[in-house]
Amino acid sequence: PSSIEDTKALDAAKDFPKSIDPASITFDRYAEIMDSPTPPAVATSRPSPNVVGFMAESSDGNGKMTQIDILTSKSESIKNTIYKENKGKKFNVNSPKQVARVLFGDSSESTNRDVLDALASAGNRMADLILQYREVQRDLKRANKQVENKANGIHVDDFHKSSPGQARAAALASAAARHKGDDYEEMLEFDDANGSNPLLLVDASAYIFRAYYSMPPLHRADGTPVGALVGFCNMLNRLVLNRLLAGGQPRIVLVFDAKGKTFRHEMYPEYKANRSPCPVDLVPQFDLIRDAARAYGIDQIEAPTYEADDVIATLARMAREEGVNVHVLSGDKDLMQLVTPADAVPSVNMIDPKEMVRVTADVVTDKWGVPPALLGDVLALAGDSSDNIPGVPGIGPKIARDLINEYGSLETVLERAEEIKQKARRTKLIENAEMVRIYSSI
Repeated sequence: PSSIEDTKALDAAKDFPKSIDPASITFDRYAEIMDSPTPPAVATSRPSPNVVGFMAESSDGNGKMTQIDILTSKSESIKNTIYKENKGKKFNVNSPKQVARVLFGDSSESTNRDVLDALASAGNRMADLILQYREVQRDLKRANKQVENKANGIHVDDFHKSSPGQARAAALASAAARHKGDDYEEMLEFDDANGSNPLLLVDASAYIFRAYYSMPPLHRADGTPVGALVGFCNMLNRLVLNRLLAGGQPRIVLVFDAKGKTFRHEMYPEYKANRSPCPVDLVPQFDLIRDAARAYGIDQIEAPTYEADDVIATLARMAREEGVNVHVLSGDKDLMQLVTPADAVPSVNMIDPKEMVRVTADVVTDKWGVPPALLGDVLALAGDSSDNIPGVPGIGPKIARDLINEYGSLETVLERAEEIKQKARRTKLIENAEMVRIYSSI
């Protein structure tokens, strides 16, 4: 939305240093984080003995739980999270029609892998959870088949073969093709052709949740969960470790969401009201992750009453004003509005955190049907379930895209709504015009 670059966020981030000078990585401090007792500030958030026991059995490979037990438990856990995301309403997660009804309000819409991947890469948490659930179900089916084959004396060692779940790569195929063979540092262009050092802004809060859901339930000796911490550190290693060890100083900043409500809640109290509470075993990992980032010598920033994407947008604009190119490591579709045209100098590009492919203006246009600058208009009309933004009833991304392309902007669509031929669509636009303007502003 347009207010993502609000000048108040600019003031909140005014102390951001124009040049980042990370200290040398301190491996002793990293080891201390992994092995030390739980910090007192988060001691009350320790998981229950039952949770600790489950993590012990499922992560060290020596417990009583079989692979099928672990996968079944994980499947049920994801399913329960899906129900929570759906405001507690249960539905048949295995039914494509019911999934489509939950995602789109229309059971005739497709929920194949490509569709869900496109939604998930744009930040739709429900779509991402459905993909995770289907992936676990496929693994569970293969595990059961392996047990059956073993019982029948048939040796087929295919459980650890590559899973067919490559849909995210397919959804970003055009971007991947443009950068085939790039390694992480080449992808992030730590040294531009002109010798500059681009600014890498990491949507840290979003990546923590991604790491949490992608990692197995790892734990420390005292039972403190560390799966998200390990996943986050793996990401940092891929991004900067070689560079740091070689004496380089990549300009990287981790951007976090501030605790509590934001200015958007004042404008629209239902903003993100559909979000589930933070998982109890993730809570104690936030402080550990911040400690780990400090051990790497990486700067961190947040701004009270603002979200990470507000701060990222502000820093990106400040960097461009200083003549610095910017890379944003995030899968948040709202941040796609920052992506600049191919010929822009300096430029802003996004990096998909899962596939590590560059998301350019062409990629955004291919996915959404409009250039980055108009994406906020499309989302205001179509709504955004991940943020609890309903949009205009009966208008989805495709219709919203067509309207924006026909009339040029959201405001023009609303001003000329009387000209729209479809009666129901015309009526809904007129009735919801003021709310849509609020959606656009948040």
